[in-house]
Parts: sequence; structure tokens; C-alpha cells
Amino acid sequence: MFGGKLTAALSVLLLADSCSAISVANARERADFINAMREAMDEREFMEERAKLRKLKKEKFHRNLLSKAKPMPPSLKKQPVAKEPEFMNYAKASTPSQVTPNRKLEDGDGDEDVDWGAFGFDVSEYSVKYTGCSAISMYNDEANGDDGDSVVETTRFVTFRLCNSLYCDSSSDLGCDSDYGDFILELGDYLTYFAEFENEMMEQFCHYCKQCIYFDTYFYGHRDLEDADADADVDAAAAEYFADDDAAADGDHACKFYDQCKSYPSVCYEVLEDDDYFVNMYAETYAAEYAATYGAVDDQYERIQYEDFFECINYGNYYLGPYCSGGEAISIGIFSDEMCTVYVGDSVDMNAYTGLDFDTYALQNFYSRKCLACKESDLDYNLIDMDAEDEDDINELCENLYVDSAKCLVNMEAEMAAYGGYNQQANEDKVCTFIENVEAGSYDEAGYININQGGESIFAYVYGDTSLAQVFSLVAGGFALAVMITWSCLLHKALRNVRSGGWKPPVQSPMSASPEKARDIEISRSNSGIMFARSEHEGEGVKTEGDEYTGGVMS
Repeated sequence: MFGGKLTAALSVLLLADSCSAISVANARERADFINAMREAMDEREFMEERAKLRKLKKEKFHRNLLSKAKPMPPSLKKQPVAKEPEFMNYAKASTPSQVTPNRKLEDGDGDEDVDWGAFGFDVSEYSVKYTGCSAISMYNDEANGDDGDSVVETTRFVTFRLCNSLYCDSSSDLGCDSDYGDFILELGDYLTYFAEFENEMMEQFCHYCKQCIYFDTYFYGHRDLEDADADADVDAAAAEYFADDDAAADGDHACKFYDQCKSYPSVCYEVLEDDDYFVNMYAETYAAEYAATYGAVDDQYERIQYEDFFECINYGNYYLGPYCSGGEAISIGIFSDEMCTVYVGDSVDMNAYTGLDFDTYALQNFYSRKCLACKESDLDYNLIDMDAEDEDDINELCENLYVDSAKCLVNMEAEMAAYGGYNQQANEDKVCTFIENVEAGSYDEAGYININQGGESIFAYVYGDTSLAQVFSLVAGGFALAVMITWSCLLHKALRNVRSGGWKPPVQSPMSASPEKARDIEISRSNSGIMFARSEHEGEGVKTEGDEYTGGVMS
């Protein structure tokens, strides 16, 4: 029996070694596993228990740290304390808590900018919101166009927004509309940083599920652990943390996220291949199932490490590299030039040419619209291990993205303290305009200015940044302007008629009609009683009845 288990374990190790990278078959399964775990851990009731375990883990970390500390020699206590540099004092004045390790930025000429040593504001209070991906074609003054080479170089950028975590909206395209900063970074750098972030996330989820399934299997029904050692409190809390009393009472699984974790071995073998418990459990339970499900696919296709294609690389007669699709999605594309400028994926089947099965959605987490907290302790996957590599509470993704990106901080409340140097602040207007154009969809997938934007897409962008009250005001103002223009035209026409000759009698006046017509009109006027009030004096004497009176007013 023991020999059978050993043989199974060895076979699993060989299988894991042959598929040590993320295989094509489970690339999407890996992404689905991460998304399922994140959604499950966003529930409010889970947050409180997670905070409890985090507190216990932190206490354990401090106890271990103090146990290894050595007393300071008395001679060192008498030495004067070194004065802190000025930028440290500045950082303390501008932020209540966090200070990051010193970093030096470079301006466009390669000169090192001022070493500020801190963000200048509490980044842990913000979240990263992915807003889009776009290609930009620009003239390259170093290219001479010889040998058919183009003087136009295409660079792909990712834009993202740093929103206050209290107001960051995952369902919104831009995440927030106040207290935010806009950033832009080259696509390759963004993918590298996010890959590190996702690998850490995957590792945490795999370790969590391993322990969750472990407690479901071995501690189901007797989870009250007691130990005289102080660390046993953490273990007992962890047992309670991974277990679910309601589920146990119902005869269900004690692991709270059993549905999300039950298939974790098929996506976690790379992370946990050095774990003896996992290898034995995997050999006994999941090896046959995995081989039946994925073995044929792994034999048919060469394994893919997507990280290998985050930079433009040669592949036969073509080149492979990251590609922006539709202003949002990120995938691996095929190009005809060594700079990955000319995309030929519309005419060349990349999978057929390379023999690899690239999954269009393998990188879906890289362009997820969900807000990602910069505060390490707020991330839903920071469950077991505390980050002890630095003394701040800011995750590495936010640190790397913030430091290496171009910034537009005019809408951030801490804008004067948030720059990495004077050069960044001086060029802010140009950066803000550039980011605004990219987010507005001003460039097509080839990187050229998009002059064929439909009215629907333009309205969608404007409407997203305009309130209903502003739209109503614009419509009402336009209507009022049209009325004023019409009234002005009518008034202008009336004044022009007056200037051209003044008032003229109507065409039916006795003074302008023919004699016969005038007589008929005069009789009509007389019958109307008008003549009763008019007279005309012709010579001396008394007028008799029948005489004609014109002019004057009779008394």
C-alpha cells in the first residue's frame, strides 16, 4: 500500500514538472479560480473574521520578532541621535502615517530629480482602478526609414486612476469623479507589475484553500483546539476561521469556501508542488482526474508562459507581443515588425502559425474593472502571511505603478504633496491632456488619431462626465439662443424697411388708386362716417349742403 502511494506521488511530481508553468488548458480556469475566491471573500461577514485572524497573526509576528531581538549595548544609548533628512520631515507634515522607501526619479534628460523619499500622502487610503489600454503612434526621430523601416513607432499604454477607497466604484468606467489622480504607463511595465501581483494573489489563495480543505477533512466536528503555547491561539482561531458552524450543523462542509476551493489542486500544483501534504493528497485524490481532464491537452499543445510575451519577441517570420483591443482588453498579438507596431492578427491566425493555443481571456484579470485596494490589510487575499518585507501598509502593485507612471494630480486633494519631483509638476498640463485624449478614445487600435468616432461613442464619453443638470442647462440655453436669433432677424428686417423710404400708404388709398377706383373708395369712406369729422375750406362764404369738405377737423 505504501509503495502504491509512493508511486502515485512520484507520478504526480513528474506530471507537475512537465507542466510546471501555467498550461494552456487551465489558463482560464486559473483566472476563474482567482475571481471566484475574490468574490466570495468580499462578503461583509467574512471581513470581520479576517480582521480577527489578521490581528492574531500580527501579534504572533511581533512575538517572534521580539524573541529574536537583542538588547542595545549601553555604549550606543549615549550616542547622539542622527538628524532626519528634510524630506522625512516634509513627509511627516503632509501625511499622518505612511512613508515609503527612498526612490529617485529621472526626468526626460536622464538627470535625477529631487529625492522626495515619500509619496507625500497616504496612498493606503486609495484604490487602483484600471481605465483602459491604447496604442499611440509617434514619430521616431532616431529612425531614418532606410531598408523599408518606418519612422513611426507605436507604443502601447495603460491608463489607470487612483481613487479614494471610500468612493471607488467598480461598476463605473472611471471609478470616481473627485479626489483622484490619473496615471499612464507603458503596457509592458504594467503587465510585469500586475503579473507579480497576481502570482502573489494566487499563492495566497492556494495556501488558503489548502488549509481550508485540510480543516474540512481533519477538524470537522472537533475544532476546539487547545494548546499551552501562545501560538496555539492563532491555530485555534484559524481552525474556527476556516470552519463554518452553520455548515457543520447542517451536515455540510466545514470549509467556508469549499465550492471555490474544491478544485484548487488542478490550478495550484505549481504553487504547492513542494508541499508534502499537497503532493500526497493530490496523488491520492486528484492525479487521475487531472490526467483525464488535461493530460491530452497538455500533450497536444506546448505550455505557455504568458509572461514571456510581455515584451516584443521574434517568433519565426513574425513577432509576438502584448496588444490592446477595443481600448480595454489586453491579449497577446502577432506583428510583422520587430517593434510590434504593425498588427497582422486580422490576416494571420496566430494559434495556427505558432502551434500554441493562446486564450483570448487568459489575461482578463489584468484589465479587470474592479477597484484594487492599495492598503495591504484590505486586500481579500492577504489571509495567512503578513507582508514583512517593508514597514508600510501599501501593496507593491500600487508602489510600482505610482512611481513609474506619468501623473495628472490636479484633481487630487493632496496634489501639492503627491508629486515625485519638480519636473513632474512642471509637465503636468501636458500629461493631463495626453491622458484625457487616451481615455476619450482619440486613438484607434493602430495608434493613429481616430477621426471616425461615431456620435454614439462620443456622446457616451461626454455623458459619462456630464451631469443631467448640466445637460438640461445646455439644451435650455441652446433653445433660448435660437429664439433670440429669430427675434433679432425679424427686428432687423423691420428696421431696414423703415430706413429704405419710410411709411407708404396702402395700395387701396384714394391717393394711389385710379380715378374710378378712388371715387368708389371715397364713397365707401364717406359712408363709413369718416368724412363727418373732416372739412376742407375752399374760398370765402358759407358752405351749402352737398359741398365737399376735406382736411381739417370740424368744430
